[in-house]
Amino acid sequence: MEEDRFQEEVQFREEDRLPEENRFQEEGRLPEDAGKSPEEDTGREDLVTVKFLICAFADMSDSGLVEDAINEILADRWGIQMELIYVDFEEWSEKVNLMLTREDEVDVLMLYRTALTTYVNNGMLLNLDAYYENSSERFRELCPEEELTSIRFEGKLYSIRNFKNNADYISLNMSAEIVDKLGIRVDEIGSLADIEQVLAQIKAACPDIIPLMPQAGSIMSDLWTWDGLGDKQYLGVLENCGQSTEVTNLFDAEDFREFCQTMREWYKKGYIMQDALSNTENGMTLVQNGKAFAYFNNSTPAVVEGIVKAEIIPAWTMASNYSSLTYGINAGTRHPDESWQLMEAVYTDEEIISLLVNGIEGLHWVYANEEETLLTYPESIDNNTSKYNGGVMYWSYPYAKLTHPWAPSRDTLYEDMEEFNNSAVTSRGDGMIFDSAKVINEYSACQSVMDKYYYALMCGVLEVDEAIAAANEEFKAAGLDAVIAEKQRQLDEMLDAQ
Repeated sequence: MEEDRFQEEVQFREEDRLPEENRFQEEGRLPEDAGKSPEEDTGREDLVTVKFLICAFADMSDSGLVEDAINEILADRWGIQMELIYVDFEEWSEKVNLMLTREDEVDVLMLYRTALTTYVNNGMLLNLDAYYENSSERFRELCPEEELTSIRFEGKLYSIRNFKNNADYISLNMSAEIVDKLGIRVDEIGSLADIEQVLAQIKAACPDIIPLMPQAGSIMSDLWTWDGLGDKQYLGVLENCGQSTEVTNLFDAEDFREFCQTMREWYKKGYIMQDALSNTENGMTLVQNGKAFAYFNNSTPAVVEGIVKAEIIPAWTMASNYSSLTYGINAGTRHPDESWQLMEAVYTDEEIISLLVNGIEGLHWVYANEEETLLTYPESIDNNTSKYNGGVMYWSYPYAKLTHPWAPSRDTLYEDMEEFNNSAVTSRGDGMIFDSAKVINEYSACQSVMDKYYYALMCGVLEVDEAIAAANEEFKAAGLDAVIAEKQRQLDEMLDAQ
């Protein structure tokens, strides 16, 4: 992929930068009432509408129906209305960053695929400290101060963590139907060499399907063994699942070279999707549709319908896992108080959370068991035909823990997730969010080099030795040494303070 639209740190013109100060503070309004529900409904036609932006990973075309159902509750309990806006995964970063430079296009939003420091440095996020201090006891119970420390920027709070897995193990996710049909021993797959044998078997037995898909778009694997320290462009990494404390050039890392060389061999053998760089699908969808056999994935204890997993890299937590997906408020919002009201609602109101994550009972989900502790699709509907498919992406919403998990996962999934998080290996850079402000020109130039080579190498499209040599020359000219030195300085400063 020539440009990583999901992970780029978009640079803005000076005239596009929003003021650093909070608008409610500029106007002299104090947040004493922030986070408190109104005592009475003033009529829906008089209520402020807050625009809520979320990334769509599947078909969410029934979002209008869900929005209407949520607004009935918001009017009665919270005295606001919501416009629910989904943006497709492939278009996310580009559209969101443009929306944040324009007036009145977004109020509350998911912060994803662009470094939190980029949003803050560009003055795009409202400072939430005063709102948090005045928030409800319920909100602070679910989002305690100690869990927000790792996402503060220079001591200030600009976003709120969501409930999700903070660790991942890297798996090969395979079609359960084909695994069963061919008698593939999943417990014997634990390395790239093991995977190659399986892919060869698939190519011979199932010539009409793609043996290995990118995880999503042209991302072959969103995570492996290198930690970018809050920088998903990986311009300077800690190797060995973050167990090193020396920041190095990713393209010099042995694991990166080995992965790319293996992908190159597989690509030439026809095991990998040949037009991977122009792919716009996600691996799970094509495997479940019977068009592909497998894809790499960042995995958790969750079970996915029609998928079996083989663990390739044991669970570990990146430095930026806590800050990689949060929710915040646009600094340019015209309705900061009402935006915070919506933040509290989508984090604490169980009925609203269930609608937002799962959709409408009977239309998008039904109970999967007599105990009513698991959800599933209604009869004649599945993940490919549902018009509101948020449940399988529970991790992307503010606080899905307050609703029920989906079968075929266990009803203890969310408790299992907390245990999983606590047992994973943690990066030595845990909690660091790299700030590129002091090397912004070098970072921007290096980002262009990374966009040119990284995804093409990871998908096996380029000859590895030649591409890495060319990339390193371009990195040197672009100033990667300065970026790495600054990242090392910030890491050392954080470690010294611990």
